[in-house]
Amino acid sequence: MAKSQVDNSSRGSLERILFVESVDQTETYFTKGLRQGATQSGAICEVIFLRDSKKQLKAEDQILKETVDYDPDLIVFIMDSPLCFPNLWKRMDKLRNIPKWSFWYDDFMRSPLTLESPDTWNDWQKNYHVTCFIWDGYWRQKWQEFTGHQALATHLAASPTQFNPQASPLYPELKEFAVMTGTIPSQINLRDEAEALPVTIRRCLQETIETLSCEPWPIRPYETFNQVILNSSMKSQTVTQAWLLEPHHQYSLNQLLWQWSKRIVRLRGLSAASDIGPVAVLSGHHLQSYACEQEIRSALPRNAEFKFYDTTDISSHDWSALYRSGLIQLQFTDPQSIQGGIPFRVFECAASQAPLITDSRPELALLFPERSSIYLCQDENDLCQKLSTNEWKDCPSTQLTYQNFLDNHTWVKRWQQLLRTYLIHLIGGENEHSTHSIRQLSQSSSNRADFNGEE
Repeated sequence: MAKSQVDNSSRGSLERILFVESVDQTETYFTKGLRQGATQSGAICEVIFLRDSKKQLKAEDQILKETVDYDPDLIVFIMDSPLCFPNLWKRMDKLRNIPKWSFWYDDFMRSPLTLESPDTWNDWQKNYHVTCFIWDGYWRQKWQEFTGHQALATHLAASPTQFNPQASPLYPELKEFAVMTGTIPSQINLRDEAEALPVTIRRCLQETIETLSCEPWPIRPYETFNQVILNSSMKSQTVTQAWLLEPHHQYSLNQLLWQWSKRIVRLRGLSAASDIGPVAVLSGHHLQSYACEQEIRSALPRNAEFKFYDTTDISSHDWSALYRSGLIQLQFTDPQSIQGGIPFRVFECAASQAPLITDSRPELALLFPERSSIYLCQDENDLCQKLSTNEWKDCPSTQLTYQNFLDNHTWVKRWQQLLRTYLIHLIGGENEHSTHSIRQLSQSSSNRADFNGEE
């Protein structure tokens, strides 16, 4: 994009930002952090919802009016939320030229709208100033193959006002336990969902599950399933390929593969950790079913010392107290994270000064120094080795990790990084002009927060 286009599309700064969300629910957890970062960097933020209070889709004309009335310099949305209006940006020239940022903190293989709309995404990115930020290098590459356009890198973050590095542990009785905070999908529910699949697909799914149970980290469910199909009979290949031509079928299968993989990797990690010492799971979710205490206990080694706490109703402002319970936090990353895809939990543990041991990812290794309290393991054996050495006990490096968090991984810092990444991308590289443009975009009026300010 030419310099004049950059300047004209943003009035010299991205001051008025419109967040477009489906409903006031799931996406808010992601966008509230982005809004916080933008606001504390000097922007004025507004939110419009694509659905009304009854969760019915609004008319496109109403969405257009709300958008144009706000007169934004930038439109932000999570994943493909406005894709239900594929012609939205085409209706008015004014909308065409406004920069739009789409944030993907997930893989797009579990989005049926996107799976059936590569041409729309190509059009949006080519002609309507849509830029996609994706949190994992593997999926950025797949996105370019899928839509024909480059996606930019980003990460999640956390808010220092939500997390308390001095919080007292919520469960002090777990002081000798390695603790995993998070859900494990229920096997009963997954099997019930698999019953709806054709027999051939169900058989290939089962073989994939068995293969994933012993594959090295990080496991790749979609690739493994495809390999299972390639190794199957010609008849099975034909049946599977015909069935997967329907995007909704592909979405349903990918969702099952993802859930099974999440279950497998978390139980594998917990089982390995339980060979070294006592383990606990802090688990709960208002919207999703998850494995209960009995189901998890039955999947662990018979002699494992194990505790389970249902944390469904714990306020998000008490999460530091969760993370600070136990000797160390355990993380076994979801299967959509291949090169990066770093979960909230990493930044939230850093913000809580809680040590964490996690399966390694290349992009994660770049974010925290070697002497941090975020410990990386390559496989179950490495996990057991690190748990056995107790190098993280009375961890003095949590303060170093906390300072790294404040310097680099709060939402306001993340917003600054997004502005810089975006401008360098538009101008085609880091140079004198891009540096000047970044300074322009980051200017704030005297009654707003300074660009380099902190929460």
